[in-house]
Amino acid sequence: MPMYFQNPKNALRRANEFNVLDKKQAALDVLYEVMKSKRHRQYSNDYHPDIMKLYITLCVDLKKSHIAKEGMYQYKIICQQVNIKALEEAIRFYLTISKERTEAAKSASHKSVLDADDDLDQLNSSEALLMSVVSGEDSQDRSDRHILVPWVKFLWEAHRQSLDLLRNNSSMERLYQEIALSAFKFCSDYNRKTELRKLCDNLRTHLDDAIKYQSQQTAINLNNPETQHMLMETRLELLEHSISMELWQVAFKATEDIHSLMQLANKPQIPKLLAIYYQKLALVFHKSGSPVFHASALQRLFVLSKEMKKNVSNEELQRLASRVILATVSVPLVTRRSEFIQYLDIADSQDEKQRKLANLLSLNSLPTRGSLLHDLERFNVLQHCPKELLELYSLLEKEFDPLRLCVKVANVLNYIREQSNEDNVSYIPNIQSVALNKLIRQLSEAYKTISFDRLMELAPFANRFVLENIIVDSCREGEVPIRLDHRTRSLHFGKELCVSQQPENLRSIDNYNLQPMGSELLRNQLVKTATVLQDAVATVLPNRHRNERALAKEAALRTYIRNMKQEHKEILQRKHLIEKRKEHIETITEQKEKEEQQIADAKAKALAEEEKRRLAKEQEEREKQKIVEERQNLKKQQVQEKLEQLKKTALGKKAFENVKVEELQEMDPDEIMAKQVEQFEREKKELNDRLKAQEKKVDYFERAKRLVEIPKLQVLFADNKQREKLEWEKSEETRIQKVVEEHRMGVKQKERMSRMLEDSRGFIATLTAASSESYEKEVEVFEEKLKAARAERLNKRKEQRKEERKNKWLLEREEERQRRRDEDAKREREELERIKEEELKAMVAQQREEEEMKQRQREDELRRSEEEAARRREESMRPSERDQWRTPVEKVPDTQWRGNVVRSPSRDADYGSRDRDYTPHDRDYPPRERDYPPRDRDNPPREREYTPRDRDYPPRDRDYPPRDRDYPPRERDYPTRDRDYP
Repeated sequence: MPMYFQNPKNALRRANEFNVLDKKQAALDVLYEVMKSKRHRQYSNDYHPDIMKLYITLCVDLKKSHIAKEGMYQYKIICQQVNIKALEEAIRFYLTISKERTEAAKSASHKSVLDADDDLDQLNSSEALLMSVVSGEDSQDRSDRHILVPWVKFLWEAHRQSLDLLRNNSSMERLYQEIALSAFKFCSDYNRKTELRKLCDNLRTHLDDAIKYQSQQTAINLNNPETQHMLMETRLELLEHSISMELWQVAFKATEDIHSLMQLANKPQIPKLLAIYYQKLALVFHKSGSPVFHASALQRLFVLSKEMKKNVSNEELQRLASRVILATVSVPLVTRRSEFIQYLDIADSQDEKQRKLANLLSLNSLPTRGSLLHDLERFNVLQHCPKELLELYSLLEKEFDPLRLCVKVANVLNYIREQSNEDNVSYIPNIQSVALNKLIRQLSEAYKTISFDRLMELAPFANRFVLENIIVDSCREGEVPIRLDHRTRSLHFGKELCVSQQPENLRSIDNYNLQPMGSELLRNQLVKTATVLQDAVATVLPNRHRNERALAKEAALRTYIRNMKQEHKEILQRKHLIEKRKEHIETITEQKEKEEQQIADAKAKALAEEEKRRLAKEQEEREKQKIVEERQNLKKQQVQEKLEQLKKTALGKKAFENVKVEELQEMDPDEIMAKQVEQFEREKKELNDRLKAQEKKVDYFERAKRLVEIPKLQVLFADNKQREKLEWEKSEETRIQKVVEEHRMGVKQKERMSRMLEDSRGFIATLTAASSESYEKEVEVFEEKLKAARAERLNKRKEQRKEERKNKWLLEREEERQRRRDEDAKREREELERIKEEELKAMVAQQREEEEMKQRQREDELRRSEEEAARRREESMRPSERDQWRTPVEKVPDTQWRGNVVRSPSRDADYGSRDRDYTPHDRDYPPRERDYPPRDRDNPPREREYTPRDRDYPPRDRDYPPRDRDYPPRERDYPTRDRDYP
């Protein structure tokens, strides 16, 4: 059952007691009730830190991360505005103790494997081999899964909960960054790739929330340089760990976040952070297969290091420049797109992705291989490169030597391998591919046909399969027109008369004029013929076109002079008309926009009001539903907690042993208590029966033992008495001898010491005379100090008593005032309660009077309606019938009305009494309504038949009995729940 405390200190003391008794769950329940209670929201430095420390320790011991999360949120509400430092300390303690327990679990997991009782001569036992074959895990993996993994999960939950708790909080920015870095380290140490992905998504969500909810009181200021710097460092650390764990999607998301933060900042970023960003971004581009953007990022890094870094060394610039050149020349000559992109028509989306990548580098346009080569010369990158790489750049971009191109490139690549730089060695496959493409293009310029064996000799670092693949790709992309003849094992360049697949923009690539195909020559023949004919006409008649142009010019001049003024006037009129039309259109447009804006505002206002009403209604429904659910949950929780407590006891186990779980959930607390009492009575009766039987058995058994042991005890007593007598006599003789010997030794000692008595007395007198004077002086000094100290202590005691009497008087006066205030408040409450009670009684009396008035009105209306109906029926009869039924009736005594029976003598005479049989008359019967007259006509007239009014309508108290008689008590009218529903 939950425990409620008026004072949190009592709860803390009770939790400590439970913890000492190793009842951690009970201690945690006590502290949880205190943390979620709204009574204890006032922060106190005396007990709240201790409560939180013990609460966190218990949650960690029991691995209740969700309970720890709720407690941390409640603690944040308590100390957010008072002492934010306390929250920071609690979170640090939470993470520290979680890390310690995880490390301890890791050590225990390794120790459990080492402490296994295995044969060292045969480490691979049959059980271990069988488990490894079935599950694919070794002993260490299985031990980690059972011991370490639960604590690793708990540590991850602790980091995630702490980050969610501290998000968008300006007071806890530094702690938020520290926890994020600690979470990165946790994922890296335990190789938790899934958790790192979730952590990246959580950080992005937190940043979006910070941008969205800037109006909150504790929101972080994204315009603050320090905040931007911390966010940037956190994303860079995330980028570092994601790269080390080879999570390239997470790394790309981190680069997007870093670029967004850079755009958010109003001032330039720190060069060191930019250098790290470009370095990691280049690695991400390299792993994603984007060589163009990889080279562009490296160029950015080189320029930044050269311009911004202080005291940069030549070796570092040479290293950066070498990598930039290798990355640039390794870019493919033509970007190839897969066929499914063309078939699915998703080229636009691919271009959009390329623009996003360029946006990460702050580029206005997409980089190309040509622009990168141009930037090498513009940024003077070539000046810092070694001569071997300059030779490679010249071979691939400047020279035309197809016969020795690949051999020279292979020598440079061997030099790169000898340098043992892994970053540079990774570019060798792409450089070889570029060199082979260059070789094929240069051969297409110099040859029409070449054998495949000769081509293999010119490309020593390529095999047949790679070379054929490059040739086929070049033909498919339309880079070089080639026909591969497998029969003659040769290559033919630009020979076939077929449709050209080569675009016009590839006719000249890298300053090489490729050989035209036959189809291209045939297509351009007519154009060349028309050009030659135009040149021939210009040679034969050189002045023909000149004279025609002069005559046309003179005619145009005369026409212009003749119509100049009129055209100028028309132009001015047209200009004025255009201005008027523009103004009119603008006015109409503005008016239309204003009307549309008004309509839109009205619609938006109506939608906002409708949405507001809908939200209010939904909120009200949610609140009602929440209250109902809370009540149901509270009731279920109380029943469940009571059942759990009962099940923990021996009595509860026996009482609810044969009861199903569904039946237990349907039982209310009274039924549970009744069942428990019944079980208790049953056990008590059984225990009494067992005790009586056992008592009877023990009684007879003891009586039998006594009868047997009495003779033996008498014999034993006699023996013990004789033995003790002998022992006493012997010990007494020994004692007397010892006393006589001690007396003899004492007499000798006295005679020896009496001879030294006079000498000792003289020596003592000399010492006493010497020290008596100094002793008297010291006594005088001590007496003076004693008097002074006594006087001082008396004064202090006097002042203290004065202060105590004063404080006591003030306290009594304040208590008297408080007592008076309490009495006044009590009187006011009693007066208000009395007034409310009188008002309630008056209201009840008024309602009762109104009900009685309404009842009387209904009775009067009913009586009047009956009289009106009787009057109408009498008027509707014929006179003969009216006289027949209005036969005079004798007045009946009052006693005949008591039994509610009225008899008419005339009616008995005409029709006979009700006890006799009815005999009809001989005359014809009237219609049915006349044969059986209504009830009112059957009886005598009302004015003759009824008694006076006071007897006709008895008093009110007789007609309507009191309420307690009319409506019995509730317990009689409506039985209790236990009786009504067993």
